[in-house]
Amino acid sequence: MEIYYADESGFDEDYSRSHGYAMRGERVFGEVYGTHFGRTSIVAALDKNNKLAAPFSFKGYMNGDLFEGWLEQVFVPCLTNPQKSLLVVDNATHHRKEAIYEIAEVHKFYVVFLPKYSPDLNPIEHIWACIKNWLRLHFRKFDSFADGLLHAFERR
Repeated sequence: MEIYYADESGFDEDYSRSHGYAMRGERVFGEVYGTHFGRTSIVAALDKNNKLAAPFSFKGYMNGDLFEGWLEQVFVPCLTNPQKSLLVVDNATHHRKEAIYEIAEVHKFYVVFLPKYSPDLNPIEHIWACIKNWLRLHFRKFDSFADGLLHAFERR
């Protein structure tokens, strides 16, 4: 059985440091500009080899239509043997169970929904956390957000 763990994550297109370092007893001062930055979201599945399968990025936030479109148009074509494939997803509100079960039935793969509030059971969450942490530390080295994000995925 091929198991895939799917999830999406949003990346703010500007990473400001949330904390700073100073000598004990000294305050840290800094500025975070009040402008609103864009957001890039990515949905993908993690396979048994810890590789991202069917990555898809877009501007904005995830919704049910986008997730179901990704499932049918991007994820399903990457399956080599759908009858022996299991997709594990969380209970996010945009993961509409009935629609996802229907897509799975049509394309003959299995789906399991994780219990609510259990990100520790989905290993792709660790991938997103590592990429975001790396971006926070290295974002300023790149000319654009897209370059930094691409580099973060390549080094993973």
